[in-house]
Amino acid sequence: MGKHENIKIYPTELVRLINKNNTQFRLKDNEIAHDIINELIKKLIERLNNLEKELITQQKEIEERFNRLEQFVTQELVSKNGLQYRPPNRKEYISLGATLTDLYERLNSLENNCL
Repeated sequence: MGKHENIKIYPTELVRLINKNNTQFRLKDNEIAHDIINELIKKLIERLNNLEKELITQQKEIEERFNRLEQFVTQELVSKNGLQYRPPNRKEYISLGATLTDLYERLNSLENNCL
């Protein structure tokens, strides 16, 4: 991690040094802790930068997919021959618009006949 990688303090010695209230140990311990914290902050910054790059890439891919979907829906699906349906008892397919018009006319007919 830093310049203190090779320092090894065994748990029993650590407890003994802390109990003695060893000033030199506490200063060294603080120095080691600061180095570790600095390294952790550097790693966090690096990971956040990588995450930000990945999110930007994902956002571009999502926008591209949405644009393709929008193009498909507006230019192909709802076009004159885009979505076809063959109602029962009919030989030919009709467009979505013609199907909706037919349904609307039938509903109006039912409403007018019931009133």
